[in-house]
Amino acid sequence: MFDELDRLAASRKIKMTVYVDDISFTGVAVNDSFKNKIQVLINSYKHQINPNKIKFFGEKIKFINGISISKNGLSPSNQLSNEIRKLKKLNDRQGINTLNGKLAYINFIKSINSL
Repeated sequence: MFDELDRLAASRKIKMTVYVDDISFTGVAVNDSFKNKIQVLINSYKHQINPNKIKFFGEKIKFINGISISKNGLSPSNQLSNEIRKLKKLNDRQGINTLNGKLAYINFIKSINSL
């Protein structure tokens, strides 16, 4: 299903981003027609989209799961960057694990931009 969603998005020069069970589509061709095609495809796999979670944004920067999405690509939000700075000062096991997880998330964001 994800491969089909990605192909559909790519055919319209739309960037698809997946984080766990959140799927985001970014591009000028994201509209009601595209949304309807996505819903049909997802329904064909016996999944449903929560209608309360479908959102359209304008040309402004959007924030989803600590990521800012703009026409220039993806980048960590200022909040996520500040959290990382604070975690670097901690010296306990939980703080280090949390820091490593957030750093891995930022590396994931960077890897998407290089696609």
